[in-house]
Amino acid sequence: RADRSPHRTLAEFSAEACGNEILALLADGRPRTFNAIGVELLDHTADTLHGSPYEKALWKLAARGALEHTLEVPVLFRTPRSGEGVR
Repeated sequence: RADRSPHRTLAEFSAEACGNEILALLADGRPRTFNAIGVELLDHTADTLHGSPYEKALWKLAARGALEHTLEVPVLFRTPRSGEGVR
């Protein structure tokens, strides 16, 4: 890897931009774990993204209802479907 300090590099991203990337990825309707989101977007696993703007954006999106997630393991995230609630 060219980036030997991904935690520092990722810290420079804005949570808003990260949230937009996450929403664009999940727009296909396929639920994903945070790990899968990280791998598909950045080729980084969830352990590298812990505490990053991507993780912060993910939970901000969930808090405002732009994403929903399962309550059991594995935790899957998706965009809400009209007429359906979180399962």
